[in-house]
Amino acid sequence: MKIIRHSAILAAVLCGTTVSADVTAQQVWDKWSAQMEVYGDGFTTDGETMSGETLTIANVMINMTDDEAAVTAEMGDIMLTENGDGTVSVMMADSYPVTFNVTPIDVDPSVVNVTVSHDNMVLMVSGDPEAMMFDLAADRYAMTIDSIEGEAETNVTLEDGMIAMIDVIGQYSLREDNLTRIGYDFSVGALDIDLGLSGIEGDGHVRATADIANLAMAAIIAAPVGMDLNADQPPFAEGLAFEGGYSFGAVSYTFDADMEGEQVKGSASADGGTLDMAFDVDGVSYIGETQNLNVAVSVPAEFPFPVEAAMAKYGFDIQLPLSQGDNDGREARMAFNFTEFTISDTI
Repeated sequence: MKIIRHSAILAAVLCGTTVSADVTAQQVWDKWSAQMEVYGDGFTTDGETMSGETLTIANVMINMTDDEAAVTAEMGDIMLTENGDGTVSVMMADSYPVTFNVTPIDVDPSVVNVTVSHDNMVLMVSGDPEAMMFDLAADRYAMTIDSIEGEAETNVTLEDGMIAMIDVIGQYSLREDNLTRIGYDFSVGALDIDLGLSGIEGDGHVRATADIANLAMAAIIAAPVGMDLNADQPPFAEGLAFEGGYSFGAVSYTFDADMEGEQVKGSASADGGTLDMAFDVDGVSYIGETQNLNVAVSVPAEFPFPVEAAMAKYGFDIQLPLSQGDNDGREARMAFNFTEFTISDTI
């Protein structure tokens, strides 16, 4: 199995779409809200109002729960405006809150309050009611941790918590026949991650950063219509399948932790890499490669010297069958590549 790249993904999903097709605001919302039915009663609004060419959906809220966690997104009003050329523009709040309620067994609950925000985001919908194309662009799209409460708050103080994507552009497509077929192709100029936590009264800290350049993500997905997300087994026999992956340019990571006197710090960098994944009723494919990987770790309590390692190329290729072949069965494969591996001279 091999990933299909870029425009071929969307062509595969939207085959048969006519260039002259149009969509209305109501058709876009009907399709969008139908996809939200997987959340059951966890997807709610305060109703729809049509004024001129704009359909306003009031107070959109998504609530996902399981035995140990709940996530609530209060997205506010969403406005869909017909542009007069068969396309629809979608506007939503520049920012909205998301709350994570974590209730692990035998541990007091914690709450993490997050803000999702975007700068100059443009979302345009085209195609036809049965095969829609969503074009998206944003200068910045970010998630910021505002505060933590409950059990987590008694142990740590939040200093920084942010993940931001810069210069986002891409397409998302949706079509239904006997399956729900989704395709996406996105690029991100830079991905920045910052996390900082300190112990109460200054006792210990955890800090981590990541900077990734030129991130590109693409996939095609097929799923049974109305798929049960809580099913015991994935419905591969009914058509569930995924093929996609991502690539990235220069990347760097740093981390520094001091918890109860145990210190760990390190860094990692690479020139770029790829990851391709696929699964269907026949099997699972997982292939990745990273170029010029460098890692440095310092654990003074365990090693009296830093541990450093480097590889010109690191890769893996894993193929696992999920069903019996027609003849003599399917082969499994597991391969790894460590090119020009070096480690600290001291070791």
